[in-house]
Parts: sequence; C-alpha cells; structure tokens
Amino acid sequence: MAIKKYLEIYFDDEKNVVELYDSPVVRAFIKSHEEYKKRNIPQKTQLQQAAVHCHSNRDFNDTIITGGTALDAIVMINEAIDGANSCIEGEKFPLSPHLGMTWVTLNKIHRHFTTASSTLCTWDHKLSNEKLFELKSIQYTDKAKFMRKHSPKDFKVTDLESFKDNIERINQGVHLYETFVGSERASICERVAKSTDYFEIDWNHRLPNGHMSFFHGERVSAEDVKDSFPTDYSEADLFVGKMIEGKDYEFAFCEYDEAIEFDITNLDWICGDMRLHHNKQINDFYFKTEYNVWTKEAGLLDWMHLPVPLGKLVEVNSDFSKAFVDYDSPERTTDSRPVLNLPFKKINTKIVV
Repeated sequence: MAIKKYLEIYFDDEKNVVELYDSPVVRAFIKSHEEYKKRNIPQKTQLQQAAVHCHSNRDFNDTIITGGTALDAIVMINEAIDGANSCIEGEKFPLSPHLGMTWVTLNKIHRHFTTASSTLCTWDHKLSNEKLFELKSIQYTDKAKFMRKHSPKDFKVTDLESFKDNIERINQGVHLYETFVGSERASICERVAKSTDYFEIDWNHRLPNGHMSFFHGERVSAEDVKDSFPTDYSEADLFVGKMIEGKDYEFAFCEYDEAIEFDITNLDWICGDMRLHHNKQINDFYFKTEYNVWTKEAGLLDWMHLPVPLGKLVEVNSDFSKAFVDYDSPERTTDSRPVLNLPFKKINTKIVV
C-alpha cells in the first residue's frame, strides 16, 4: 500500500493541507517541487481566472495591472520582431502588430512565436488538422521533434541565443497587449459559473527579459496523464501549474483560438508549480458553459484538456474569499505583477509524509 503524501500550503502562518494522489503526474510534481525547494527559490501566489479576459476592453493607457501601456506592448513586439529577423536568413516575421488588434491577429502573432520556438525553422507550421490531432497524444513527451519533422524549412537561425531572446520578448509583448483586450465569451462563462477564480502558486524567479533564473521540468506520457485522473474529478482541488510553451485550453477558448492547435495543451512541463481551485464553482466553467461544447466539438476527451489533478484539500485554515490583488501596494513580483493582500502574498509550500 502506498504511503500517503501531503502538501502543506502556508499563507503566512495559516496552514492548509492537500492530500496528494498516488499518480505518475504527482510523482513527477514532487520531484520538481523538491528541486526548487532545495535551492531556496521563493514562491509567489496570484489570483487567476479560468474565464480569463472576462473584463471589457481596457483603456490603452492603463498601467495599473501590468505597469505598461498597450503602446508599450506594440513597441516591445516590433523591436523584438526586428531583433529576431536580424538573427535569421530566409523568411522574415510575417505580421506587424498595431494598436486595435483583435484576437485573430494576436493569436496569429503568438502562434508565429510558438512555432518558431518549437521548430527554429519556420513561423508557420502548415500542419493539417489530422497531424495536429495526432500530436495531441505525442505532445506530452516530445512536441518539438514532431514539429521540426513535419514543418517547412523557411529560415535558418544564425544567432540562436539572440533569436531565442527576441522571440521570447515577442511573447512578452503579446501577453502585455492581451491584458487590454476583453472577451465576451469569457464574460458569459463567468456569469454562468459565478466565480472562476483560483490561486496560481509559482516560483518567483522570472528575470526582466522573461527568462527564469533556474529551470527544472519533468515530462510524462499521454498514458501517464490519463492514469493521473481520479475517478471523481470534482473532488480534486489542487492541479499542476501552467508551464506551457503556448496556452492552456482555458486561455485558448477565451481568446477565440483553435482547440486543436499544436501549442494548446493542459500539460507541458511539470515544474513544481500548482493551481489551487479554492472554490468549487470553477467546475461549472468546465462542465456547464460553452467551454464544454467547444472542447467536445474539437473531439477532446476530458484528460486531454482539463487541468491535471494533484490532490484534494483535507484541512483548510484560510478564508480564501478574502484574497484580492493589492494594486495599491508598490510591491511587485519579479515579473512586475501586483501582489496579493496579506496573508496570501506570503506563500510557502512543503511536502510531508
């Protein structure tokens, strides 16, 4: 019989306990979590929404949430595109961002980034829907090899490190601009579910250029992912965090993207970060809104698109309903995001037997 393991989550001195499942994904999670902990890398917690972008379009000059304007994002993207183009021989980046971009254009720019990152030889993979769906079960272990094999060779990288740095800044700029664009689809889902908030518990070690000061990631197979889903999914409260070269399905849905695209997945790298669904209403987003229709029409099974479970809460000593983003505080995370209020901005986790 397997020995039960637990994750203690401390918000300041408030202890909350999760009983971890005995699964392939949990074992990979524990390994990664301990790699970061033994290096004393600090943690951070943020409030996120499954129904992301459920706000209306924001003022392009608003800097409260991210510290940058929409024009700052456009400048960042364009400068990064110029930098990336200077590092290749062949076809140049195919789009020019501008103020007033819709989700259609933003999705294309973001996909050009992820495609170039995966293939290092093209901005447009040109994969058929059949190939894209084939990749859905391969992607958990080695997506890049498949992409390089089946994508066209449109350019050659002449300066790899500079190229990677520049296309990562394209990604940063896109994500900054996306904060200004609302999603009616997400707003409708938020009204149905009432709340889709969850805690994202991650490592506070992002550098100003978007890179991380340390990285350790585990990967698992599609079979491992399937085997890590409990019989009763609704019991789960803790899930693998989002360390994805692309998007999770929640973001893709709310951003009007295509569900079967290669860079949309529920699991990529397992890095010891996590998401705590502290309110069960979030399950209505996955099972009672248009999101459920969207994934079913794409032919996705639950294990292919739902957040991957790690365990369930067995002890709660925090009032999660009192958490909010403290925009008035000058304190920021290493990637310039606002912190939460006390006790939630002080986060520490520990695995115990």
